[in-house]
Amino acid sequence: MLKLIATLCLYGPLAMVAVALPSGAAEPGGSVASKLVADEMAAAEIHVGKVLFKRKCAKCHSAEEPINDVGPSLYQVVGRHVATAPGYNYSGSLRTANLIWTEANLIKYVNDPRAYIPCRPIRIRALSMCPGIHMKFQGFKNVYAAKAVVAYLKSVGNPVAVPKD
Repeated sequence: MLKLIATLCLYGPLAMVAVALPSGAAEPGGSVASKLVADEMAAAEIHVGKVLFKRKCAKCHSAEEPINDVGPSLYQVVGRHVATAPGYNYSGSLRTANLIWTEANLIKYVNDPRAYIPCRPIRIRALSMCPGIHMKFQGFKNVYAAKAVVAYLKSVGNPVAVPKD
């Protein structure tokens, strides 16, 4: 079931999900059934986010420990001010961005980093680069994938309450 939901999360909102309820649970539509579906959906989204993070982000970023790599550590990034991972040399665009990494800000950023942190692109050979951002990743270009990655980042190492969007 989790794999089914995780697969479907990548391709858009789910209209219907069949959930096997434990014996003695409330009828579908009741509060227990709704909670089970919501819990399964949240777990599936985090799972999809972890898979996507490992495929697209883990080459440069760590999420489960505060260690910088090519990119800054994303450990406890949700709720943190932009460009504040200790010991990382951020680009000027990020250092001057007066933002907090809320879920909404992170979703917009990982979906299309160059559109979210504005800069004037330059072309070097056939490669388009944004001098204001060092990251080469062009973004997920899929809001469901971006939401899943942010759900994963929020689930890792955030023991304190994070700001609501």
